[in-house]
Parts: sequence; structure tokens; C-alpha cells
Amino acid sequence: MRTDQHRTAGEHRSPLQGPTGVGFFFATLGLLYGGGNAVAALTAKEVVTTVSSAATATLPGLPAGVHLVAPHTVAVDTSAAATGGVIMLKLGAAMVPILWGVVALAIAFLLRATSHVDGTFASPVMKAVAGIRWSLVALVVAYGLRVLGANWVVGSLEAGLRPWTPIGEMFLPVLALYLVFAFELVLRRGGQLQGELDEVI
Repeated sequence: MRTDQHRTAGEHRSPLQGPTGVGFFFATLGLLYGGGNAVAALTAKEVVTTVSSAATATLPGLPAGVHLVAPHTVAVDTSAAATGGVIMLKLGAAMVPILWGVVALAIAFLLRATSHVDGTFASPVMKAVAGIRWSLVALVVAYGLRVLGANWVVGSLEAGLRPWTPIGEMFLPVLALYLVFAFELVLRRGGQLQGELDEVI
């Protein structure tokens, strides 16, 4: 009798429970890291951005309050740049790591929702996918804030520098957002077809 009960409990155990736990673990780590990074970014007296110049890679003749920390990467004192640009750059730098953690958390919620329903097209699954979508939208906005802030900060220096933003930084969240849009479309269409099939049967 006990053997049958254990077997029944094992049969009802979802294969996604293990990955769900791992997902929540990594999401927690991401949120903790993002929170610490956000505090550091918002309280820092400098903002760091990447620039390009027609001069050499050492970027000579930098104005006061600006110093080179790596090739084509400068740290700018907050008092030496436009306040609006500094605020946008700090907000973007603070939000990006936190929102990556939020995306990981939304994926963990999707795994949990999928493990607790019988059908892929159930409402909890759709809501979880929508959560991933909105998390990615916020992440793209955060990247945009960081880009606009960097452009504003570098432009306010009047040192002959040009802002340089690696396109690859925004490629991953934008690509992920498009994939989630496509996944949502497939789920909605599948749900409609399932509903039509149920009516026919």
C-alpha cells in the first residue's frame, strides 16, 4: 500500500520542479548582485562610459574631471558633466543588472506555472510569458536610458569626444524580446486552435 502511494506521488511530480528551483536560485543571485550594483552606481561620484576620438587610443587632452580607466573608456566626475545625462546614465546602469535578475525570476515563474498546469495554453502560463515580455521591455528601456545618458554626458564635455555604444549590448535583450513576442503568438494561436477543436469534439 505504501509502495503504491509513493509511486502515485512520484507520478504526479513534475519534471520541471528541479529546473524551477535552479531558476529561482539564479534569479535570487541576479537580484542580489543587481541590488548591490544599483547602490554602487547611484552613489558613485563618477560615471563610466565608452568614447571614441579622432585622436589616438590614449585620448589625450581630457578636460578636468575626466580620466581614462581603459582604452576608450573614461570616468567622468558627476560635477563635470550635464546633470540630466548623469541621472539617465546612473539610472540605466543601476537598472540593467536588476532587470536581468527580474527576467530570470520571470522565467522561473514560467517554469513553475508550466509544472502546475495540465495544458501549455493555460492562463497561468500565458501570464508568466507576459511577465517575461514586460521584464524585457523594461530592460530595453534601461539600456536606452544608459545610451542616451552616455551621449548626453559625452556631448556636454566639449572635449572633441564622441559617444560609442557597442551595438551588441542591446542585441541580446532586443532579440530575446522578439523571441518572446513570437512565442506568445504561437501560444495564443495554439490556444485558439485548441478551443476550436474542443468545440468540434
